[in-house]
Amino acid sequence: MSAGFEIRPFHESDLDAVVEFSLRAWEPVFESMHRVLGDTIFARVQNPHWRTVQAAAVHSSCTSEDRDVFVAVDGQQPVGFVTIALNAFHERMGVVDMIAVDPRIRGRGSRGS
Repeated sequence: MSAGFEIRPFHESDLDAVVEFSLRAWEPVFESMHRVLGDTIFARVQNPHWRTVQAAAVHSSCTSEDRDVFVAVDGQQPVGFVTIALNAFHERMGVVDMIAVDPRIRGRGSRGS
């Protein structure tokens, strides 16, 4: 993959790739929580089937009419995404709802251009 990323609006055809790399990107977070909390507490505060829950959340956020969704692509391959809720709490205010970058390309973006 090159470092020549393009940011463009999300296309429905991006969804499978976005879900797949998002789960890989967030896996270390859930593994860390599990290690810190232990089996019993982790099972109480976090769904042990977090992948299914997160995949559904990414799908919902990416396809919501209340979100603006953008993807970073390398060639035609989605490698990052963000969903933004505009005017969610106050007019003229936006909130980043979800964001993830494919772990395979993290740190390879353009700097200073």
